[in-house]
Amino acid sequence: MIGIAMCDVSVMHDIIWIKVTTWIPEADNPNRIPDSYLFQLCSVLFDCTRNFVRPLSVWIAAAMALFRFLIVKNAMNSKFDFLSAPRGAF
Repeated sequence: MIGIAMCDVSVMHDIIWIKVTTWIPEADNPNRIPDSYLFQLCSVLFDCTRNFVRPLSVWIAAAMALFRFLIVKNAMNSKFDFLSAPRGAF
């Protein structure tokens, strides 16, 4: 669920980034101050992650739904105890 939350927050942040960059005047304006290095770095970062994070969120949610379905369906079957046993905790 943490992965899904991180992907969704990234998608929401990307939407805000697009809205903010539309407020900035075009590069054709001769009086415009050039973009800072941080702004250009963030632009490249968000462009790279935009097409990767949205489908990843869907696949992680589908995998989580599948695991939940298998756990509920096979809750009383001792053959499938490994599905509901915690691996990283006690």
